Amino acid sequence: MDILVRMKCTILAITFLSAALYAQEPAKFAAPERLQANGEFVNEVEKTLYPSPVLVDIDGDGQRELVVGDLFGYLWVHEKSGSSWGPSKKLQVDGKALKLPNW
Repeated sequence: MDILVRMKCTILAITFLSAALYAQEPAKFAAPERLQANGEFVNEVEKTLYPSPVLVDIDGDGQRELVVGDLFGYLWVHEKSGSSWGPSKKLQVDGKALKLPNW
């Protein structure tokens, strides 16, 4: 049997075994909460479709920013301001809003 076929079979078996084991465990997540930035709910002002938030240090300052991607391909950045998130700004490169093709 080819080594790639063996590897694919092994990965497939591990995937099914993991799925079976995790299916038996109760959910470990708390109820979802809407994120707020600058006193308003994230995405309430921008009205972007299907926001996808992630915490990542995009500017290398050691602090993670809240980055929210939208359906249109823009990334909105919220800087941490004390115990809350600041207003959103589109991520820019060379003074222009970065737009990622997503279709």
